[in-house]
Amino acid sequence: MSEQERKRVDLSLFARALAAWGICAFALLACASILYAAEGTNLSTMGYASSIISFLAAVAAGCAAGLKQRKKHLLTGLISAFFLTAFLLLIGFLIKGKLNWSAVLSMGSFTLAGCLLGAILPVRRKRSTGKRGRR
Repeated sequence: MSEQERKRVDLSLFARALAAWGICAFALLACASILYAAEGTNLSTMGYASSIISFLAAVAAGCAAGLKQRKKHLLTGLISAFFLTAFLLLIGFLIKGKLNWSAVLSMGSFTLAGCLLGAILPVRRKRSTGKRGRR
């Protein structure tokens, strides 16, 4: 393998991570809104639910980013967390016009932790290559 092939970064992992985040977040938000409408829970429990949704969507994004990486799972998780955090902050700023710093800290920490955990999860252990005789 040449030096250029080793240094090349597959940019499609960002698209996979963003797509996985969007699908997972949409599904979890739909479930949470159905539960909210049926149960009529208060807003403080919805705050906890939104934190869980943020973390689980970031885990899905980290899994999607780290799935095809053979090595450097932590680096892939960090890069995907940075990309996803920057994207979400940009979208939040474009919608609202300003940022709430406590929300930025919460979103950043859940995204970083989720992407790192998700990037580590797809690590597969090597199978034993012992030869088995026919019976």
